[in-house]
Amino acid sequence: MPETDQVTPSQGRRTAVVSGFGVASAVLALAAVVAAAVIAVMWSGHRAAATERSYQARSMQAAGEWTGVLINMNTDNVESSLSSLRDSTVGELNSGFDASIAPYREVVKTLRSRTTGRVESVSIEEFHRDLDSQSGRRPP
Repeated sequence: MPETDQVTPSQGRRTAVVSGFGVASAVLALAAVVAAAVIAVMWSGHRAAATERSYQARSMQAAGEWTGVLINMNTDNVESSLSSLRDSTVGELNSGFDASIAPYREVVKTLRSRTTGRVESVSIEEFHRDLDSQSGRRPP
């Protein structure tokens, strides 16, 4: 019977511990983890921005309503207008409301003003003050 050469792993052939598919799977898994982390950071930033915009919208609505009440205040409705404003305040502003608004009440009654108006738009302006900048020069 003729002898055939049989090669066994221990006779010179080495088996790979990690195949090419294993390396590719590891790379894809790492890419998936990085993508998930990037998506989580982006989502967190989006949620924070959406929350801030919602807060700003509520603030602008309140400012518009207050301005409308103040613009349309006259001698006849000064007490009801101020009562309406007081009812929509809380905290420190509410506790000192009567004292801080008293001069305004007196001016409206004294002048016997008759004004009407309408708020067309409301906006929020932001600015950042850079204390290191030189006056008269635009920031870089």
